[in-house]
Order: sequence, then C-alpha cells, then structure tokens
Amino acid sequence: MIEEFLRSHPSIIRSAKALGGWDIIMYLVTDNHKKFHELAFELKRLFSDHVQSYDSWFAYKEHFYKPFPKILLDK
Repeated sequence: MIEEFLRSHPSIIRSAKALGGWDIIMYLVTDNHKKFHELAFELKRLFSDHVQSYDSWFAYKEHFYKPFPKILLDK
C-alpha cells in the first residue's frame, strides 16, 4: 500500500529502499514548506503503523555538472 502511495503522489519524484539509519528515502518537490509538512503528516497519518519517525533535509538549489567532459568525445 505504501509503495502505491509513493508511486502515485505527484509531489514524490523518487523513492528507494535504503540501508542504514533509514528504511525509505523519498525525494519530494513542493511549492513551500507548508505543503511539505502537510505531505509528511499525511504519510504519518496513513501509515502510522509503519512510520515511527522521520528526518528531513531541505534543498533550495540544485547544482548540475557534467561528469564526462565533452572534449573527450571529440577525440
């Protein structure tokens, strides 16, 4: 059931099972912090038997780089 929720929710762009301190890592995109917290509380309410706690990290800017230089393709 949680997998279907993660796949179908428009604000969740990626999720993965994780090893270590977390069971699931989710990447969310929302317009503002209020919508983020609404989604977090919705997850906790719907899946209260599975979600005991959560941590959140926020990013407001993403840097993009090309790991393979174009000049190497020309030779």
